[in-house]
Amino acid sequence: MNNEYNLVVLEGFKEEKLYSERSQLYGLNPIGKGTAFVESIGSYICRLAYSHNIKLSRLMQEVIYPNLLSQNYLKKQYYKVISGSSANGIGKIAIEVVNALELLTKRDDLTELTLLNWSAILNIKLISLKKKWCSECFKDQQLKSQDLHEPLLWQLKEVRFCPRHYMRLHSACLLCEKEIPHFTNNMEIGYCPYCRVFLGDNGSVSIREKFSYITNSEQDIINAYSMLLSSSSVTSAPTRFFIENFFIRLKEETPSISYSEFARNTSFSGYQIATWFSGECRPPIEFWVKICNILNLPIRTFFLETHDLTELKPLVEKKLTRRTASFITEEEKKQMEISLKRYLDSGDESLTLSTFSSKHRYNPQVVKSHFPQLSNEVIARYKSKKKKELASFVETTKSKIQQSLIIEKNQPLSLKQTCKKYGISTQVGHKLFPDLCKDISETYRLNKAQKAIEVVKKNEEEIRKIIMKLHNSGVYPTNFKISQEHSNETIFLNKYFREYRDKIKRDQGYFH
Repeated sequence: MNNEYNLVVLEGFKEEKLYSERSQLYGLNPIGKGTAFVESIGSYICRLAYSHNIKLSRLMQEVIYPNLLSQNYLKKQYYKVISGSSANGIGKIAIEVVNALELLTKRDDLTELTLLNWSAILNIKLISLKKKWCSECFKDQQLKSQDLHEPLLWQLKEVRFCPRHYMRLHSACLLCEKEIPHFTNNMEIGYCPYCRVFLGDNGSVSIREKFSYITNSEQDIINAYSMLLSSSSVTSAPTRFFIENFFIRLKEETPSISYSEFARNTSFSGYQIATWFSGECRPPIEFWVKICNILNLPIRTFFLETHDLTELKPLVEKKLTRRTASFITEEEKKQMEISLKRYLDSGDESLTLSTFSSKHRYNPQVVKSHFPQLSNEVIARYKSKKKKELASFVETTKSKIQQSLIIEKNQPLSLKQTCKKYGISTQVGHKLFPDLCKDISETYRLNKAQKAIEVVKKNEEEIRKIIMKLHNSGVYPTNFKISQEHSNETIFLNKYFREYRDKIKRDQGYFH
C-alpha cells in the first residue's frame, strides 16, 4: 500500500526577516529537546511564570488565555480548566497552547515538547491526571545547578518508574501526602504547592526502594515512548490513515482471519481487537510495541516506513479446531492414560487439567469422562500447590508489612499506600490480614491526627509572633497585615484561626 497515505510532511518554507520581532514572553530554551527526557509543555509554562516573577494563574489568565483561538469553550479560570492531561497531551487544547506560546515567545520549536507529531497513532488520554516525579532526578538537577524541570516521560500514564534511576515515580507529596495537580496558583517546579517541601527529598529509606522487578513489557513501553519523544522534531509523521491501512492490510493478506486468535496471541480481548479493525478505537502503545517486537523493528521506523507483515500472519490466521468429540479410539485412550500417569509420576504440580489437556491436544471433558480418578488427582495437586503458594505469600508479605511498620513508625503509610507497595488491593489485604490492616489504619489515623495538631500549633505560634512583632513595633496589627506576613495568606479563611487571632489581639488590649 502506498506510503504517501500513511505519512504527512511537516517541514515548511520559512521566510527570513531582516529584523527581529520583540516577544511578549522570554524565549526560554526548552530543556532536554531532542532527547527522551525533554521537558513537558506544562513544565515550560511553569518556568516561564517563574522567570517573569508572576503567579502561574496570572500568566495563564492574562497572557496565554487571550491568545488562544477557541476561548469560547473555556472558562476564565483557565489554569484550572487546563490540566496536564490536556496541555501536555495531543488534543485540541495542546495544539492551541503550543501555538499561543510560540506566538508569545517567538520560538518555533515548542511542538518538540509534546507528542503532537505522533498524535495520529496514540490514544488521546495518555497523560496522568496528577503529577508524577522522580525525587532522584530533582535532586540531580539541583546538584548540577540546572533549572528544575519535569520531563514529559514522567507524566505518561503507562510510565510507573524512572528509567534513569529505576525508582518508582512519586504521585503524592511525602510530607503532606497530597496529590499535586499539573497547574496550581502558586506552582513552582520541584516544590509541593501545599507544604512547600522540596520534592527531591526522598523520605524514608523504605519508600526509596528500587523496583524489585520490572517487566519486559514495561521496559519496552518506556523504550518506545523514549524513541518517539527523542524523534519529536522529525519532518514527517504518520497520519490518521496509518492505523486504518495497517488493519486493512492484515485483512487483505490473511483471508482466514480470526479476531479471537489474534486476541489470544497478543494478550488483548477479542472485543478490543474488533474495535481496532472497525476503526472505532485506537490500539494502545503496548499493542504497537508487541507488533514491533514481532517484526523486529524500532517503533519509529515502523510508523514512518512501509513493511512486510508476513510475520504477523501466524498470529491472525484461524487455527484448525482440535477434536472435541467424546468418542476416542482405544489407542488414543491408552495414550491419554500414559500421559496422565507420566505427568503424575513426575511430581510436577504446575498444570491445571485444562492446561495439561491443551498441552497434549486433548479435550478436558473427554479426559475427565474417561479417567475421573486421574483427572481429580491432577486437579487436587494443582489446588494444593496454589494453596501452599498463597500461604507462603501471606506469611512473607505479613512479615514484610510488620517490619515496615517498625521502620516507618514516625512516618507511617496509609492502608491503601501499604497495600499498593506490596502489590495487593485493600480488599485482598482485609481478607488476608484483617487484624494487621486495622493496626495500619489506626497507626496512620493517629499519626495524621498528631500532624494536624502540630500544624495547628505551628500556625497559632506564627500568628502570635506576627501580632507581637507588629505590636512591639508600634504598628496596629490589622487583619490584612497579619495575613500578609503569614506563610499562608489564606489562613484566616479558617474560622478557628480567625478566633485565635482575635483572642491574641484581645489579650494585647486591642478590643474592649
